[in-house]
Amino acid sequence: MCRHGCFKIQINDQAREFVNEICKQLHELLGVEQRVMSAYHPQTNGLVERQNQIIRNSLVKVSEGNPKMCPQIIEGILFAHRLNGNSSTNYSPFMRMYNREPILPIDVKHSLFKDKSN
Repeated sequence: MCRHGCFKIQINDQAREFVNEICKQLHELLGVEQRVMSAYHPQTNGLVERQNQIIRNSLVKVSEGNPKMCPQIIEGILFAHRLNGNSSTNYSPFMRMYNREPILPIDVKHSLFKDKSN
């Protein structure tokens, strides 16, 4: 909530981290509706599971099957995923979140962006 603001609906599995008395009170206080998916039925949240599969496959490919490398490469994998356009919206997750394209190191090096503060 501190990063993106409050949400209206929370969809999660039945993990204790999300289904407990503290979360229930917080939801009531903030007016958040909680929807709990069926246990062991990931198809309920198919879009999220598909994205998780894409990220998992990328990790396996980049790490060449070495799980010890995953902590070192996860941020790069996630960044690439956030820059990739969505076929249904034609926008990347980054664009939808920040309403702009990211400034990449190559943009800075070659002065491909304009500093609006000047």
